Amino acid sequence: PAQEAPQKTQSIAAFTELPATIDPVRLQMARNFMANTLNTFVGALGTSSLLSRIERAEGHAGLRELYDEWYLAIVTSRDGRREAEVLRTKLLQVI
Repeated sequence: PAQEAPQKTQSIAAFTELPATIDPVRLQMARNFMANTLNTFVGALGTSSLLSRIERAEGHAGLRELYDEWYLAIVTSRDGRREAEVLRTKLLQVI
């Protein structure tokens, strides 16, 4: 029997192309958004390690590496789960 090709799953992170040069304002907006949403929906106590890594991340690429962990933390909180899609869309605009 013919084997079916494995289906690719589409990432929920539809990142735009990385900017040629770092835009410090946009980078800080992304950093602040990630930290503020974690503090609001999850709390600093459970995310202190992630918050530290967000603060130290190298540019947009560094923040993008933390995106999946950020999203998982958001959707595991009750209130965050309800707002996850809106938050994800807003973050993708600046990250």
